[in-house]
Amino acid sequence: MNRHYLPLALSASVILIAIVACVLPGQTVQPAPVTNPVSIESAVAGTAQAAAQQTQQANPVPATATFLPTEAPMLPEVISSYGTSLVKRGDGSTQFRDYRAGVQIIFPPNWLPMRPGEPEYYEAWEKGSQNQWILEEIASIQNLDLNVFRVNSYDMHPEHTLYDILPKINVVFQQGDLRTLEQVEDDEKRMIENSVQAGHEVLSSDYRGTSGGLQTLVFENQSQSKSSDNIDFMFYNKGTYFRVPTGMVFIDLFLSSEMKDALQEEYDQIFESITLFNP
Repeated sequence: MNRHYLPLALSASVILIAIVACVLPGQTVQPAPVTNPVSIESAVAGTAQAAAQQTQQANPVPATATFLPTEAPMLPEVISSYGTSLVKRGDGSTQFRDYRAGVQIIFPPNWLPMRPGEPEYYEAWEKGSQNQWILEEIASIQNLDLNVFRVNSYDMHPEHTLYDILPKINVVFQQGDLRTLEQVEDDEKRMIENSVQAGHEVLSSDYRGTSGGLQTLVFENQSQSKSSDNIDFMFYNKGTYFRVPTGMVFIDLFLSSEMKDALQEEYDQIFESITLFNP
């Protein structure tokens, strides 16, 4: 597979946990270094201007898709110019919808979803503007292609942070990707075989269906990495791939290998929340 989205903005600290807690009260592709912190404010402002200038049309999902309605009360939904929305639900979780891919995902209460150029992005920046960690995290994702990287979500549970790494999920939409899941699996294995990352290896590859009948490919791999304190550790990635009428969606989970068991229950919740809908 020619595609391989490395993790973005993995560096954070326990300080970041406290900062972002101010962003969402009651909640709790490799790190991208910020070489010019002084320019962060102007860069973020530039992102807002660029986002306002890019009004996109959503691609409708054919009527063959299905939708499983949510039960928790929700706040009003606002759809971005890129065809995505985030809605805080009554139980503290957050509903993400992609109106181009026709996909809905629910993030647990302790997860912080963020889209560059959208209100939650600037709110996090304002609340954390006095902390360099959160500024670097925000700055590192500001130039992502939002036609592809639909949302980044961070696990803010303080016990899930290890080696200054916050567990992170990228939701990626590859419009027009017509490969089968079997082809994706072959491409992923081939990419790792040719990888120059130290210790890069396939851990598992399996096909798994949600309780709603959606068939997915779950692909796990890991590689060696170093923490901000120069400590060696294994970096873990679990990719969940599934087809939608207009292409391919994959949900990439990134974290320290030592934390993967601790997040298994939350991963299962997120996995089971994946549903297709007709926008």
